[in-house]
Amino acid sequence: MNGISSSGLTAGSILSGMTDVRPKTDAGASQAPSVSTEDVLVKSEKEDVAFKRPSFLKTSESKNPFKKMSENEIHGMKVGAGIGAAVGGIAGGITAYNMSWNEIKATNEVNSVTLDWQEPVMRPENLGKIPSNYYSYGYYGFGGSHGMKDVIRDNPVMENGKPVMQGVEKTFSDYGEPVVTWKDNSINQKTMTGFHETTTPDVTTYQVYEGTDSEGHAIYSTHEEINGYWHNFHPDIHTTKVGSYQTPVVKFETGVNVGLNTALGVLAGAGIGAVAGGLAGAAISHVTGK
Repeated sequence: MNGISSSGLTAGSILSGMTDVRPKTDAGASQAPSVSTEDVLVKSEKEDVAFKRPSFLKTSESKNPFKKMSENEIHGMKVGAGIGAAVGGIAGGITAYNMSWNEIKATNEVNSVTLDWQEPVMRPENLGKIPSNYYSYGYYGFGGSHGMKDVIRDNPVMENGKPVMQGVEKTFSDYGEPVVTWKDNSINQKTMTGFHETTTPDVTTYQVYEGTDSEGHAIYSTHEEINGYWHNFHPDIHTTKVGSYQTPVVKFETGVNVGLNTALGVLAGAGIGAVAGGLAGAAISHVTGK
């Protein structure tokens, strides 16, 4: 656009609409500054755009919503989230466990299986004597023994160098299909070959005031005092394998993993509880100011 210099127009007069567009005398024209109409309109458009810019395009004073929360509200949110997670986790676990068993009962019948096997006849046997445990007072542990005690262990009943066996019969019942596996077990005969002692000091720890440092903080030194010793005696047991036998391990397959479902329920409940508890804690802190 062409510059307008002879008319004496200004940006303010054009925008206000109050300019007298009649030509001025030559004397007045020589003193008027030259203003580009294009510059005036562009500046006006920029001001108008800036004025009408939507609020969501403006820079937020704080993009972190937690900055608008007080310290009490944040603390309440954290406490509420912790309590909510604990309560929600327990509730979620119990709910998932109950739902799993309801599904098991709805989709499975109770089945039974009766099994029999041989086990060794066991009886308690006195393997010998060892010193009784005692406590001794003083730094050097004076005190001495306080008598003897028997060492009793279960041993298999032997006959002609072989363990005596007995029949066992048991019925297993539960929801689902029974699956039986057999576990190998050793028959061991125990003998005592001696004993050993463990000594544990009874220590009292205390602090002694040593003055203050350059900043005025109290200085303490830590000391230990031995009051006495606990003396414990343990038998040295040697085992000799004299036979073996098998015992059944029965599991009932239901198609429902109760343990996994319960664990997932705990996690889900803890998550939901943490969110709900956090919101509740923040709200309570906001209302009470505590």
